Amino acid sequence: MRYILCPKCEVNYMSEEQEICDICRQKEDKPMQQYSQPVFVNKEAIRYPKMVYKQRFFYVFQGGDFEDESANGYIFAPKFSRNHHWNRVADVDPGNIIFHAYSGYIKAISIATSKPYNYFRNGEQGNRVDCSYVLLQYPLDTKLYKTEILEYSNDYSPFNKHGTGNQGYLFDINNTLSSIFIEDISINNPNNKHLQNLIQILTAN
Repeated sequence: MRYILCPKCEVNYMSEEQEICDICRQKEDKPMQQYSQPVFVNKEAIRYPKMVYKQRFFYVFQGGDFEDESANGYIFAPKFSRNHHWNRVADVDPGNIIFHAYSGYIKAISIATSKPYNYFRNGEQGNRVDCSYVLLQYPLDTKLYKTEILEYSNDYSPFNKHGTGNQGYLFDINNTLSSIFIEDISINNPNNKHLQNLIQILTAN
C-alpha cells in the first residue's frame, strides 16, 4: 500500500485509496479540539503505519489509582468537571489505544473495550471506560524520549514544553510518537505474549 499526502490538510499522510486522511474525516464528525494530535509528516518515524493511520491514542496519568484501575480493567474520571482532561474520558471509543503512565513510566498499554458509561466510585459519579490491560514487565521510561516528545507535542499533549508530564488525567497523544513508544515497548518486552498479540492485532489489515 502506498501513502500520499492528504489533499485537504496537506499535513497528514493517507493511503492512496482514501479521499481524505482519517484526521480530516474525524474532524468532520467531531469538534476539532477533540482531535488535536495529528499524524505528523515525518514518515520515517512512523514504524507501524497500518496502526497509526486507523487508531486514536490516549495517554493517561493514573498515579495512585493505577493499581486499582489496572487490576479491575478500567479508567475513570468524575463527571461535571471543568477540567478538560477529566471530561476527555467521555471521548474514548472501543478500539482506542491507551498508554497508562505512573511515576514517569508507561506501565501498561490497553485497548478500550467499552464506550464510556455512568459509574459511581467511592460515592463519586463519573465516566468509566473498560479496558483490556497489558501490563509491562519492563515499563518505558519516558524521560529517555525528550527529543521525540518535544518534536511530536503541542499545547494539547500529555507533555509540556520541557518534555515532562502535564498536570491532568487523560490526553490525546500524537500518533507518530505513539508508534515510537510501542516499537520500543515491544523491543523491551519481547517475551510478553499478550503484548505481541496486541500489536499483531493492531497492525493487521
